[in-house]
Amino acid sequence: MSRNNCFKNGNYFVLFVLLLMFESCGAIKPYDCFKDKMKDIDITWGIIAKEKIVESYRMQSNGRITLMNADSSFKKIGDLNDSLSCRIFREINRAMLKVQACMDPGDTVRFLTIVNTETDLFLRTRWNPNFNSENTKILNQLYVNLDSYVKTLN
Repeated sequence: MSRNNCFKNGNYFVLFVLLLMFESCGAIKPYDCFKDKMKDIDITWGIIAKEKIVESYRMQSNGRITLMNADSSFKKIGDLNDSLSCRIFREINRAMLKVQACMDPGDTVRFLTIVNTETDLFLRTRWNPNFNSENTKILNQLYVNLDSYVKTLN
């Protein structure tokens, strides 16, 4: 009987070791979440007031976040680690797939743009942060998350 219990405990130990090995093999390696054709992806987000961009950030696939100034120059904010950049990209991708299209009117709107020159991809969504639809809830939460990532670099 004790041998049978030992065998069961041994199975759990082997399962635990295999699970650890599987998890470590599946760990994100630098830029693995960005396929070859996505290495040049740019994600921008910010605020547009009266059809002028008043605040804008840019994240490149290498995790670099920059502040885009009014004169179109860039100021480096910092670099996110590889796993966080991948997580942000997946968040944005999920949100864009859920929302599909959003173009809310207003004097002041938030925006999110994804550009990939390699694949001719251009996606932009604009929404009024004061609206409370299902789409704006998703986009507002994403915007808050992006802002919090920027604040961690400051």
